[in-house]
Amino acid sequence: MRTVIKYTLRLFLILITGAQFASAAERTPRILFIDSYHEGYTWSDGVTEGILQILEHQAVELKIHHMDSKRNRDEAFIIAAAKKARQVIDEFKPDVVIACDDNAAKYLIAPFYKTSDLPIVFCGINRDAKTYGFPTRNITGMIEVDMIEPLIKQLRQYAKGKRIGYLGINSLSSRKVAGYYGKVIGADLTKSYFVENNKEWVEKYLALQNEVDMLLIGNPQGLAGWDETGFIQLALRQIRIPSGTTGSWRTRFSLIGYIQIAEEQGKWAARTALRILDGTPPSSIPVTQNREGRLTLNLGMANALGITFDPALTRHADLIYPYSKKRMLFIDSYHQGYIWSDGLLKGLNSILKDTGIDLKVFRLNSKLKPLEADIKDAAKKATKIVNQFKPDVLIACDDNAMKHLIQPYYKNSSIPVVFCGLNWDASIYNLPYKNTTGMIEVDAINKVLTQLTRHAKGPRIGILGVNRITARKNVDFIKNTLNIPIEKTYLVNTFEEWKAAYSALQDETDMVIAVNHIGVSNWNQSEAVDHAKKVIKVPVGAFAPWSMHHALISYIKSPTEQGEWSASTALRILDGVKPSDIPIATNQEFELVINRQLLKRLNIVFDKALYSRATFVE
Repeated sequence: MRTVIKYTLRLFLILITGAQFASAAERTPRILFIDSYHEGYTWSDGVTEGILQILEHQAVELKIHHMDSKRNRDEAFIIAAAKKARQVIDEFKPDVVIACDDNAAKYLIAPFYKTSDLPIVFCGINRDAKTYGFPTRNITGMIEVDMIEPLIKQLRQYAKGKRIGYLGINSLSSRKVAGYYGKVIGADLTKSYFVENNKEWVEKYLALQNEVDMLLIGNPQGLAGWDETGFIQLALRQIRIPSGTTGSWRTRFSLIGYIQIAEEQGKWAARTALRILDGTPPSSIPVTQNREGRLTLNLGMANALGITFDPALTRHADLIYPYSKKRMLFIDSYHQGYIWSDGLLKGLNSILKDTGIDLKVFRLNSKLKPLEADIKDAAKKATKIVNQFKPDVLIACDDNAMKHLIQPYYKNSSIPVVFCGLNWDASIYNLPYKNTTGMIEVDAINKVLTQLTRHAKGPRIGILGVNRITARKNVDFIKNTLNIPIEKTYLVNTFEEWKAAYSALQDETDMVIAVNHIGVSNWNQSEAVDHAKKVIKVPVGAFAPWSMHHALISYIKSPTEQGEWSASTALRILDGVKPSDIPIATNQEFELVINRQLLKRLNIVFDKALYSRATFVE
């Protein structure tokens, strides 16, 4: 489909042609196109495109008027819109009116022009024009019928039985659609649900996966709380039976679409208008219906169902994914093989699987190359990747990506940004920006301290970690924002320093918080574990999976949660939600891990409720 801008330019050319014609004749023939909906609505744009294709080189003056009744469904508004359309007719004085879709027919043509001398060509009226008393001596047109027979023929190839279900909103039109489908099929639908809100839609969609063998999906527009992004994700995970639709935009969450072609309606209406201008009365032109359809195959849903389409079929179909031709760039502050980074990518991929998203990964490698000059060089390389790849959304993980890439290069830019893994506080980077939202990473500090305090012999708290920006930020937040008094802090550079500090804290404090040690030079994991078993005297708490072997109790953050949230949020942005309208979130998932060896060493007994929730390591 050509863009709105393109056909607007072409409309300008049509008007110029009309002006030139007017210089050679008394009056250029006038056609008024009244659209029930609005510019930018896919169906309306398609009908308009078809009209423009036919009238492009004709000496006519075309005017387009939109009633905007899709975005404004209140009947009082539509009645007022019809009144305004009558004023446009009176002022423009068209020779022929093309009226598209039911609201123009119901509120404008039927009550005011059904027996007038003004020729009317309708299009897009659903299934039956007799509802409005059409045709008449001055009215003819093309009705719009769903391509349900070829759709069901395709669905049956992949269904395991004959039962057909329908899911739609609780409206008169939706029930009429279901009834029409049953009439076409020649039998009642096995199961039909008509729902009020998004929650019910999801519940009934899941129920139908077990109640029928194939599913016809109606139009969910108008549902309270409709969440298209969330439903696409749910469908990719939960689809069990082939689903089909006759609506073009619903193909994003259906296996197969057999779609009416809006341009066909526009072309037929425009040609018919020209015939009337040439002297053929509307009463001599029979009412017809659309014949053309476009087959759409959703490869994402096919993958989720384990279906492979016949190549002979795919050659004649539009092949799509729910997010075809969309790109995301994931900027990882660290490196492949780092548990946190790998977990984030796992979360991203779990959400983006079968969506059709082109995901590219670039790593700053700032754990292995921590010098600021190296990180800045990596950030500059990342900007080149952004310029070359041209992502629709950037996902930036952890503080170094924010500090050295997003803040200096993409703050308030045109590229939407979703961050994750920022420790404790995003305000230090002056977030949020108008193009940015994200998930802050917090440790379950209060949960850990609650358990440590119960088994400590005093109130003194110590901290041990690596001498890096993330650990320093964590310590500062714990001390100055959470106002937790810290007796002793060791931020070290080498493994020998780490062992010495771990030993010292056993005598200098009553409990220890072990923050991240990744980046400590010459780190030896097995030696660290052995060292902890030998010297531990006080309970030690931690927050990372790589720390749980030298800590008594750990509440481990989930990198997968951060990745899943970031991917889901990026999809919402692709579906039109502004980043500034998405609140910054905080991670909520923690895994409780208890170290059985250190538990024995300290001779501590936790309560049974804690044991029942915990994972144990030796």
